[in-house]
Amino acid sequence: MAEEVQKTKRPPYEPKTDDELKELALALLDNQVFTDKHIPEEFRDQITLDRIFLNLAFTDPRAGLASWFKEQNITMVYEFMQESGPRGFSIGGSPTFPNFFSCKFLNHSDQKRLAEIMKRLVDALSDPGEEDSSEAPA
Repeated sequence: MAEEVQKTKRPPYEPKTDDELKELALALLDNQVFTDKHIPEEFRDQITLDRIFLNLAFTDPRAGLASWFKEQNITMVYEFMQESGPRGFSIGGSPTFPNFFSCKFLNHSDQKRLAEIMKRLVDALSDPGEEDSSEAPA
């Protein structure tokens, strides 16, 4: 008799705090994070998430990761570059991609909040501010 695999119940997605999203936004702007969005469109059919985020390759399909992504509205997979393995990989002329043994997730709502935070940060960085014009030159 074949051993029955119990479906593992994944915990619900926990929304990120504003501080966590700000930290992520700053790290993204400083190229310290790799996301699934970094995979160029022309390679997305060849480069699957489990080739970059290796822990996903070892997830039993019966554990329901795909349905969890859908239920929790996961729209971004990411990890900090400091967590990458020592070697990357490329396929058929693709850029070299990092490998990770861990990953983090954002749902649609948090990804939208992240985009707003990043926009505010970029706007603040590109606007040096007005100098104090109340002082007349001597």
